[in-house]
Amino acid sequence: MANPRNIIEIDAARQDLTYETEAYLRSKGWKHTSSTPGCFWLWERELTIVTHGRPGTEFERTERKVTALMPLDTAVSIQRHLDIEAAETETEL
Repeated sequence: MANPRNIIEIDAARQDLTYETEAYLRSKGWKHTSSTPGCFWLWERELTIVTHGRPGTEFERTERKVTALMPLDTAVSIQRHLDIEAAETETEL
């Protein structure tokens, strides 16, 4: 069994992970801001929401832009989904 890490090493690894995660989100267009209700530090990005309705109706396809504000873990989950969707779209082309 490997020696367990000490708390200083664990904290340093956690800090490294947070730094890399934040750098990744910034590279994908996210902004870390406290200009939010209650002045909480959240991640912000403009997203395009696409909805599909019944074919042949005026609601067939609708796009709208929204500004998303969310905590780090949620922003990572959303970006992961966007990356997967983009990769799937590239393989279809």
